[in-house]
Amino acid sequence: MNINILGTKVHVVLVFVGALCVLLLFGCIGVISWGSRKMNQQDEATNKHSEETADLKNLTEHLKTENVKLQKETEKLSRQIENLDDKSHKETEKLNQTIQLIQKFKAFLFNELCNGPECLLCQTGWIFFSESCYFISNDYLTWNESRFFCQLKSADLIVINNQQEQEFIYYKLNTNKYYWLGLRKVGSNWVWVDGRIDTLGFWSSSYQYSPYSNAYAFMYRTGSPTASWGSGSNTYSRRPLCEQKALKLSLN
Repeated sequence: MNINILGTKVHVVLVFVGALCVLLLFGCIGVISWGSRKMNQQDEATNKHSEETADLKNLTEHLKTENVKLQKETEKLSRQIENLDDKSHKETEKLNQTIQLIQKFKAFLFNELCNGPECLLCQTGWIFFSESCYFISNDYLTWNESRFFCQLKSADLIVINNQQEQEFIYYKLNTNKYYWLGLRKVGSNWVWVDGRIDTLGFWSSSYQYSPYSNAYAFMYRTGSPTASWGSGSNTYSRRPLCEQKALKLSLN
């Protein structure tokens, strides 16, 4: 009887131990499974973090590239603005110069001086011919005084460039009046006030070879326009013939 009781107890103990082992086994399996899931989750988190880090790095590189492009565009725009400012400054200076000329001349003759988008302007009281303006004075002055008189008008004594100009001026003069030209004798040459040596020689036969060592040329209306120059001393009194370039004004 005691043996049966002991056997029963042993059997119970064995069943209990077996059940406990089974529970421990399931517990270990559960722990291992949980640990595995945790490790997988950690790996996934690590991979996700790596991907996010890579994305952030790519985004940073992209932003750097865009920033470089933006800086280049900014520099380009700055240069364009500087060029526009420079162009605007030059245009403003040009306009101011034109305004100053207009204010200086005060009044202009517009009739028959405009050709297309441009007008060539002369002061009131001046006559226009071939891009130049001429003033025929009635005052009697020496050659030096006449030149100073013209220079005060932002002009100089007339320089004849060709026969057409000579004839135009000749027929504007009063008959039997004498007018100083911007021509004087320097050494053996007749030299215009712009420095050119005369090659036209519209001399009257009685005046070409002046006895004065420093002779000055004048024009008078008598006979032919191509034989209407005379010469004499600076102390002679003649009327000034002034010339200046016409003011060119753009209408654009």
